[in-house]
Amino acid sequence: MENEESIYSTTCDICGCKMNDFSRGYPHSVCKKCDARALNDKGEPAKHMSQYPEFAEINRKRREEAEKTGEEFVAVMPDDHGDNPIFIDGIKCWRRYRFGGWITMRDRYDCTDISEFYEKTRKPSHREEAE
Repeated sequence: MENEESIYSTTCDICGCKMNDFSRGYPHSVCKKCDARALNDKGEPAKHMSQYPEFAEINRKRREEAEKTGEEFVAVMPDDHGDNPIFIDGIKCWRRYRFGGWITMRDRYDCTDISEFYEKTRKPSHREEAE
């Protein structure tokens, strides 16, 4: 079993570069440079829902309608979803999407979904609370 320090580190779990302390809150964090190489399961660049053309089309139509009616345009924000799992240089990872952004985490356990990943990487203090 890995210790908490190795799971919740401030170094990238892929390239080993130093990251900020914010990354300590996420298991097996991946830096932005490595994340930039992320692909989805189809081999395409991994995306947040807001990056899909269908989502942009919805807001384009809403903007046009607002201009016609003189009403204020309010953009629709997507759910915090996106591609999962993703792969960086063939390494399986998971993204936690939140507030239009994401944090990428390396999967060292070959989990079937992000919930299983979180269960396997939960801090010991959090495991005790859940039991």
